[in-house]
Order: sequence, then structure tokens, then C-alpha cells
Amino acid sequence: MTDDVEPDDDDEIVLTSETIEYVEEPAEPPATEFVYFRKPSALQASWWLFAGGIAALGFAALGFAIALVGRVGQFVLQMMVTGPALVGLALLAASRMAARTPSQITVGPEGLCIDHDRKPREKIPWSDIAWAAVGNAGLTQQKQLLVYDPQGRVLASLGDSFEDFDRLIKQIQRSVAGRQDGAADAVRRQKARRSAVVTAGISLVLTGVAVANYWMASEQARAAALLESDAVPGEAEIVRRFVAPNGVTKRLEYRVTGENGQTATRNAEVTGRYWRSLESATTVPIRYVPAEPAISRLIEGEVESDDLSESPDFMKGLSVVLGCLCALFFAGAALQWFGWDIDLDSRTGKVSIKRFGAGT
Repeated sequence: MTDDVEPDDDDEIVLTSETIEYVEEPAEPPATEFVYFRKPSALQASWWLFAGGIAALGFAALGFAIALVGRVGQFVLQMMVTGPALVGLALLAASRMAARTPSQITVGPEGLCIDHDRKPREKIPWSDIAWAAVGNAGLTQQKQLLVYDPQGRVLASLGDSFEDFDRLIKQIQRSVAGRQDGAADAVRRQKARRSAVVTAGISLVLTGVAVANYWMASEQARAAALLESDAVPGEAEIVRRFVAPNGVTKRLEYRVTGENGQTATRNAEVTGRYWRSLESATTVPIRYVPAEPAISRLIEGEVESDDLSESPDFMKGLSVVLGCLCALFFAGAALQWFGWDIDLDSRTGKVSIKRFGAGT
């Protein structure tokens, strides 16, 4: 359009995020309409994300099948199964969000108009909107804007598949901030305290896991020390000789009788050759602690685990790290209870403390 051409008075002027420079505006709805369009690559990206999610879940299923028929340590198992499964679920969640992205959003004096590909236009007046919060979508780091009504229900969930999404966030939040009825603060407080309770609850569970792991690691270290200092040779009764459910691992369950008639059973993995040699045996030679018959080892044929989860020192260190993280989570829950949140900027990597729901 050249400078000497002007629109007629009857023409409707629609301003888009590409045709106007965003300036600092007062906290009130805009005087004219702003239209934000979905990125052309959004729908194509949803298919790629879906394919990636299915591939990751397939890799996890393959890893699980390998773990069933092979000898795999706990940490390798997590790398082969748990990690890919979580990645797959995150990719599928991101794919679903991208596929459900509206074709365009109009921010105007009366409220929001959301246009979908297969649904009627959705209109949300400003009077129905109490708060607009920024967060991450599910298991992903994909930014989204959640629009709430005064009762704390989600009216709209908008992903970052729009052109100038940061500008869209600012415009909606400024428009909502113009309300002076305290609805935004009420919803923010409700969501913040609910999030604080969830965070504190998860932290409490993880603290219990850390304490339990530390105790079990300490017991493992104590048992190893007693085997070195107090163990004596003896014979144990074979309870059963069997193959594990994976059809490969050979195992032996035996019963140990200690002093004062105390008994304990233990299930050990053994080599195939030793397992076959015990076919007609009723007892097996062991080393055990008479005062604590639960502490014992086979004299020969037992398969020693090289899994890090069997290392007492490693598990103690891991428990301490987990405990420190739980302390940070409790601190974060306290901040959330009072309406604040710890935010990590995905672009700069900087950590900051912001009002709950302000996002980056």
C-alpha cells in the first residue's frame, strides 16, 4: 500500500501481529482487533512429533522385551525402557497440543475469538476471564497460556504454535490485568496453593524414598562387613531350584539355620553350570553369619551383580542428592503457597523468582 492510498470509511481494518509494532499498552483491552495466526508448520510438526512418540514407545517396548530375556541391570533398564517411554509420552502430548492448535486467535475490545479448523468459532468475553497464566505443557518444555474463569476453570489452553506468541501472551495478560475486582488474585492464590500442596506431597514421598534407600544401603554395607568378619562355612537346605520368568536366569532358593534355631531363606542367581550340577542335591555349601542367618552367600557358583544399585556407597550418595533436591522442592512449595514460583527461562537458562503463573 502506498502513502497516497487510504482506506474508505466503510472498510473494516483488521490489524495482525505482522502489520503493527507492539508498544507498551495500559492494562485494559485493546481498542481494535489483533489477529494471531497459527504457524504454517504447526500441523506438520504434530505429525513428526506423533511419529517420534510412537518410535520412542516402540524402542521402550523393544528394550523391555530384551530385559525379559537377558540379564540387564536396573540403570540400563531405566535407560532402555523408562527413559524412552517418558520421551514418547512427552512427544505424543506435544503432538496432541500442536494438532489441536486453533487456526487463529483474535484479541479485541470485547474479548477473545478463537477459530478452530473443525469447530465453530469460540467467543470468550473479557468479563468471563479472571486470569491468564503461562506454564509448560505436561511433560514437555513447550510454553502454553492458560486462560481461567473466576471459578478457576480453564477456558482456553493456547500453545506456542502461533506467530508472535510472546506478544499474544502480553496482550491477553494486560487486558486481564485491567480488571479491578480481585478475581485474578483469587484464582492465582487458589492455583498457587494447590500447586504447593502437590509439590510438597511429591517431595514428602521422595524424601521417604531417599530415607528408605539410605537405610537399605546402610544395611547392605553392614551385611558385607559382617560377612567379612563373622561369617563361617556351613550347609543350607535347598528349597527350590528354578528358572526366572524371563526363561534365562537360573536361580536357587535356600534356607539357612543359624544359632538358637533361627532360619532365613535367600534367593540367589547362579551360573548355568552350577545350577545344573545341583539337580539331585538337597543342600548347598554357604558362608553365613550364625547370629543373623539372613546374611549369607554361596561359596561357589553365585553370580555377582555389577549393577550400581547394588553398591551401598553409590546408593547412599544418590539418596543424599535426592534428599537435597527434596529440600529444594519443599522451599519451592513454600514459595508457591505465598504466590511465588521459581522459573527457568528456556531460552537463556536463567533462574528467577516470579509471581506464580507469570512464566517466561
